[in-house]
Formats: sequence, structure tokens, C-alpha cells
Amino acid sequence: MSILSPEILLLLMKLTLNVPEENISESFIPRLWSYDHRYEVEYGGAGSGKSVFVSQKKVLNLLRSKGRNMLVVRKISKDNRHSTFPLMQKIIFQLNMEKYFRVNKTDLTITGINGNEMVFAGLDDSTKLKSITFKRGDLTDVWIEEADQITEEDFTNIDLRLRGISRLPFNITMSFNPVSALSWLKKTFFDIKRDDTFLHKTTYKDNPWIDEQYKKTIEDLKIRNPMLFEVYGNGNWGVLGDKVFHNYVFEDIHWGITDFQDNICQKCAPRVQHQADILFSTEHLRSGLDWGFSQPAGVLLGAMKDGEPYILQEIYATERTNIQLMELIEKDTVIKGHQVRITADSEEPKSIAELKKNGFNIRPCRKFKGSIMFGVKFLRGKRTHIDSSCVNTKSEIDAYVFEKDRNGVVLEEPVDFNNHLMDCFRYMFERDMHGQAVDFLK
Repeated sequence: MSILSPEILLLLMKLTLNVPEENISESFIPRLWSYDHRYEVEYGGAGSGKSVFVSQKKVLNLLRSKGRNMLVVRKISKDNRHSTFPLMQKIIFQLNMEKYFRVNKTDLTITGINGNEMVFAGLDDSTKLKSITFKRGDLTDVWIEEADQITEEDFTNIDLRLRGISRLPFNITMSFNPVSALSWLKKTFFDIKRDDTFLHKTTYKDNPWIDEQYKKTIEDLKIRNPMLFEVYGNGNWGVLGDKVFHNYVFEDIHWGITDFQDNICQKCAPRVQHQADILFSTEHLRSGLDWGFSQPAGVLLGAMKDGEPYILQEIYATERTNIQLMELIEKDTVIKGHQVRITADSEEPKSIAELKKNGFNIRPCRKFKGSIMFGVKFLRGKRTHIDSSCVNTKSEIDAYVFEKDRNGVVLEEPVDFNNHLMDCFRYMFERDMHGQAVDFLK
């Protein structure tokens, strides 16, 4: 550790900090050092690099200004561990600044050499959120990733945290895709002109590093579903019609397992110990898995009880090896502990074999001509309960729509885009669809 004071180190860094601008998209560079608005809204299409840029800006400004402390927020706390926290570490590495930061993977904090801190938290743990303090100075910056997943009340509570006297301007940055024109974000920041707000729209065309396959996937939406292309391609507010699923509710489900820990609520344990409102036997439980790396891997834990599907836990993470994915499943779900059967995408038999070798009760899904609509029709006829912690599932199911032909006629095929957890949804209840009562391992 250097014997120089943080103030001298900060001065030296200001003189020697060479920002490799070739790593920053040209469309974002004018905003890199700007803090002239309380609210900065980074929105637009898929693959535009919004989250990468916000991470770059926050990392660089954490070093640049003494007394700047940041809170990185997602609706659900564990989603930070899967997304924003590893992204921030990746950006620090890409900018060659590892020596300027101390990363605490246990507490999900990043501390600059000047004493400034970055804390990652979720709105599902309000007690932790209220207790966050910084060793030097107060909270000055907030980044809300996937801001469309939080409520207006959530935002107000965060906004009220930024108060007091500070020599640095307060800033809340929000990043999201404008999926629904009914969102409170549109009403609050877009429908009226505000002097305290900067709106910055970008699309995949602004990202020089987007891979060609993903670019083609986005551009194919022009033909397959122009309305979806307006959202994910052009980055415009969407009014998505022709939804695949309508009969679902997003609710707080306090659930337990009948033969586990005296029916303690698994949603809240181990943070809070209380009795579950609804109980499932291990026979009720199912799981679905969709493989991914550059695109998200998805895992759902659900249950079928009294003829109604439940979605209880989710994993949604990018750039995870199979070993890392297994660690997430064991840490964030009850799947392996109860040997819950996993039905996985059959396209990766080697991955299925690897999980099976490591003790998971897993098998490939069955694919046949019309299998997608077979599953969709089965699930459309039932009322699905989605736990409020499964915010990525809600985002996908809200935007899951049918294909259209060139004449605008709706086809019996969902659009194959941003549907990782929707595939898990079908895989998870495959055995129920086929009425299989045989032992799962046969």
C-alpha cells in the first residue's frame, strides 16, 4: 500500500489518468464526464451498450472526484451479483485500472484508492438499503439498472436518499429498454419537458462492438415483428400487442416445502424466519434451464399445484461457465438440495452430461415439429402465479408476442427474441403437458 495520502494519489491520478477512449462508444463519449443533470436516462434498443457505458462512466468518475460515493441498484439484490457487479469488474479490467480499486466479492462493494465507494444493493432488502453508509462522505450517485423493473414508489424512496449539502452534484442514472409505453418512466421523464433530466437514446447501430449474429437477430425483427423491432431495434416506446400470455399474476408468494425446515418460507429464508402461506411437496416442484453465455442463461424453479403453474425462483446471468452456473443454482435456488428435476434445452448434450455428472437431476427437453406451440397452448390455458422476485421473468412475459407475416397477420409462433426464461417456462412443465406419470429417471 502506498504511503501517499489519498489526496495526493487523487491529484496524481488526475494528471496521469489516460482514458482509452477507443474502448468507449463514440455516441457516449460526450456524456463521460458530464454531471449537469440530476437525472440521466440512458434508454433505447437492445445491444446498444448502455450498461457498459454507465459502468465506464461510474468507474472513471469514482476515481476523478473525491467524495463521490455510488449506489448501484436493481429490483432484486441477487441480480447485481449476476449482472452489474461482474460487469463493473470487467470494465475495471478493460480500462487497465485494477491497481486503483479494491473489490469485495462478499459484501458486493468496490472501493477506489481515493476512498470513494461503490455499493451494490437490491430493493427487495429495504433494511440493508436504509443502513448503507460510506466511510468518507455521503451518497452522491445512484445507478438504477433495468429501471423499468422498479416501481414509481421505489424510485421516490431512492430519490429521497440524495439530499443534503455536497460540493458534488447529485445524480441518478437509469438504464432500460422502453418496452411499454404504459411505464411510469414515460409519464415521469418523457411526457413532460424537465430541466433536471437528460434523455439519451442509443440503439445497436451505436455499438461498434456488437457481434454480427446478434445484430442480424435484431434486424430480422423488421420482418418477423415490426412492432418488436421498434422497441429493440429503434429504441422507441412500445405498445406491444398480440401477447402470447395474458393469464398470469405477479405477486408476493410466501412458499415452503412440506418436508423441509418445518415449513419455513423459502422466499425469505434465511433472512427472516416465518411460516409459509402455501406449501409444495417435492413432487410439485419442477425446473427449466436454457443455456447461454454471451446471451443470458436462464433457470426457473416452479411448481404445479391444483392445476396452476407457479414460478418461484429465477436465475438470469451472462458469461457463466457450466461450473459457475451450477454454483448459482445451488446458491440461489433449492433445486439441487431437493433433487428437483431439471428439463434443459436439448441443444447442449455435453452441458447436460456435465450437470448430471455433478449430481443434478437433469434431462433434455423433447423437441418436435410444433413443440413450441404445443407448450404455449398448454400454459395459455392456465393461470400462472409469478413471484415478485422473478423480475426478469416478468420482463420477458410482458414482452412475449406472436410473430406476424409481411401483411401483419398474426402467426401461431412466438417471436424468438429475449425469450430465455419463456423457454425455461415451457421446459419446466413439459412432463405435465405430456401427462407423464412415470418415474422421471426412466
